Amino acid sequence: MTKKAPTTKTTIQRIVLVTIAIASVVGIFISVSSLIKWRLNSGTNNDIKERIIKEATTTTSESSEPQIDFDKLKSQNSDTVAYLRLKSLNIDYPVVQTTNNSYYLNYNFDKQYNIAGWIFADYHNRFDGTDQNIIIYGHNSHDDQMFSLLYKTQEESWQADPLNQIISFATPTETAKYQIFSTYTTDPEEYYITTDFPSITAYQQFLNTIKSRSNHDFGVELTENDRILTLSSCTPDAKHRIVVHAKKV
Repeated sequence: MTKKAPTTKTTIQRIVLVTIAIASVVGIFISVSSLIKWRLNSGTNNDIKERIIKEATTTTSESSEPQIDFDKLKSQNSDTVAYLRLKSLNIDYPVVQTTNNSYYLNYNFDKQYNIAGWIFADYHNRFDGTDQNIIIYGHNSHDDQMFSLLYKTQEESWQADPLNQIISFATPTETAKYQIFSTYTTDPEEYYITTDFPSITAYQQFLNTIKSRSNHDFGVELTENDRILTLSSCTPDAKHRIVVHAKKV
């Protein structure tokens, strides 16, 4: 029996199905390739991190807090402005800063192109002792590096231990401690990364607002004289921001 030739409609349907199948395979390939590249880039950054800890930090018997050799760090990257440490979240990085908030999204501490980027400060911050809100950004690297563990600050088990909540933040002129007082997830916005305030009243209102956003009451009082540190990263789907605020103590 002679087979019936496929109709134009059937042919079009087959072409559409084949196209969809090819597109799906290509999409999977791109996703896997991107994941592999991210892992490799993040691994490179972890090697840099370990090198820095070995070469530029020392622990003395007089202090349990490692001492930071900023001269060494600046010789490797002149953009170095601070050193951030929050051991409960595997955060142990020099902080860099340049003239924009885009460069270090795709370049690491060695200024090599790297999609995992580096930990960097907002370019609006001055680091001259006058900053009311110092803002630090880092990628959610999905592998316990950079700021990928910030989400833990919103878990009751993490919040239950006060030792988890102290951030060490060193600059060439001082080493300070910051107490976390707020943690939340929000839509991308400019508000929480405000660095300059027109008045004391405006700053106090800002502090009240970001504290009220927290999903946990850390019992920390705030006044207009306080200086704060803000950590910011993307959620895994990149649609929202995980934010942590801490007060200098």
